[in-house]
Amino acid sequence: MKGFKPSCRIRQTANGDWIITPPPGTRLYIDGDTRIHDHLSYHQRPNLREQYLTTNRPWISRVSAVDNDWFSICWSPELGLFCAVAITGGANHVMTSPDGITWTIRVSAADNEWRSVCWSPELGMFCAVSSDGVGNRVMTSPDGITWTIRVSAADNDWHTICWSPELGLFCAVAITGTDDRVMTSPDGITWTIRVSAADNNWRSVCWSPELGLFCAVAASGVGDRVMTSPDGITWTIRVSAADNSWQSICWSPELALFCVVSITGALNRVMTSPDGINWTIRVTPVNNQWFSVCWSPELGLFCAVSNTGTDDRVMTSPDGITWTVRVSAEDNGWRSVCWSPELGLFCSVADSGTDDRVMTSPRVLGVNSLTVSGEVSWFYDDIILKGQDASLDKRGDFGEHFFFATVSEEITIGVGQGSGGICGNNDLNQADSVMLGCVTRITQAPGGGATQVSVGRATNPDEYVKLGPVALGSVTTWPANSDTTMEGPLFNDIDRKMMVTTNVDVTVSAMKIRVTTFYMKSYPPTS
Repeated sequence: MKGFKPSCRIRQTANGDWIITPPPGTRLYIDGDTRIHDHLSYHQRPNLREQYLTTNRPWISRVSAVDNDWFSICWSPELGLFCAVAITGGANHVMTSPDGITWTIRVSAADNEWRSVCWSPELGMFCAVSSDGVGNRVMTSPDGITWTIRVSAADNDWHTICWSPELGLFCAVAITGTDDRVMTSPDGITWTIRVSAADNNWRSVCWSPELGLFCAVAASGVGDRVMTSPDGITWTIRVSAADNSWQSICWSPELALFCVVSITGALNRVMTSPDGINWTIRVTPVNNQWFSVCWSPELGLFCAVSNTGTDDRVMTSPDGITWTVRVSAEDNGWRSVCWSPELGLFCSVADSGTDDRVMTSPRVLGVNSLTVSGEVSWFYDDIILKGQDASLDKRGDFGEHFFFATVSEEITIGVGQGSGGICGNNDLNQADSVMLGCVTRITQAPGGGATQVSVGRATNPDEYVKLGPVALGSVTTWPANSDTTMEGPLFNDIDRKMMVTTNVDVTVSAMKIRVTTFYMKSYPPTS
């Protein structure tokens, strides 16, 4: 697929090992270990293969525990658990799930309208805030099951809560109150009111560790719908890019960028900022009511969900600037979305729908089993595949099958094929895969002058081709085992013939070229 930047560098050592090296700033992860074992994961940052699979496969509808109006969802890596809260439901305003598929209803601490929930790894605690109740608009839980009511700092309409690990602080913002639309807590139990920069309808707040900054956005105000704070106490008003009804904000450490989505505006329902101060409006593909946005570091992808639109209630962006609409699982009122790196999926909850108020993106990461063909080892950031053909075969617990392999074959171009001699081969071009790279090695020279070799698709020779080494004038003086490398990734959506081309006559002897391709392939999950 054209447009991808070069990815893994691939080379072969004198003893026949293939070395795969990621580009600067990326790593090949093996669960933090350099040994081969049965929990292997392969990542790039961003992982273009998984980004492609997430954005080009349909979202999946899931059965919600009950048909409550679900308003917020978050993920706890430590518990391996999604937790969602609702504004309706009697005593059951909470549901949890270990996988985004099977959901269990939980008893909430009070029958309040719970608007937002977040997780603190440092405290080992979920914390949720509510828009109603008397002195009880906060609840906490260590496991998502047992919830305890906490005294809120004020009976404001609290809409969003977030956690700052660096400050050890929860911060919540509200749409009501007078000079008191922020409250903070170091433990989720004791809450302190803070003076907001303006009495706007503050809908969302998030924390940037890199900037050391809270940033909140509002649905009301005139040119002042953003405020920032380094500590949750002192807040400063900022000029928003437009007076839209801003609903959700998130931070991307990889892009060093805040991203905000809105439910109003004319194809301008996103704004971004590198610092929380200077904001730029972005073009959105449709005028849906975008209620929530989150960031996936593993995919290098923003994902936003909406409660309006027809088959288009999801949109994604790799940079916050260019947005593409995706097909939602159902036309429900999607209110919140979050990312689970451990499961390799987005999960969203809705306030409408019948037994289907949850949807997940297709799972792209599974790390439960590993099969090795040939000898495979690691050296720092490199994958080493021993010999000409080796593979890693990984199967996830949801049935996703991920295959990472080399395919090698010696191709012969016969005497007399002349300038531009071509030899096609189907076996080296794997359908529905991501080609990481291609290495050519001339094992028998034709003689008769300098030679260049290129490898490409027969349907489009220039699509992934790099010229090979230049030879000397005879077989005996040919530089033995000279290599050239084509770098990927390039997506193969169909099985296409690979073409090898020379630029001179093959007159003295047949020319032999060993072509090795490196690819990743994924098969759909079984559930």
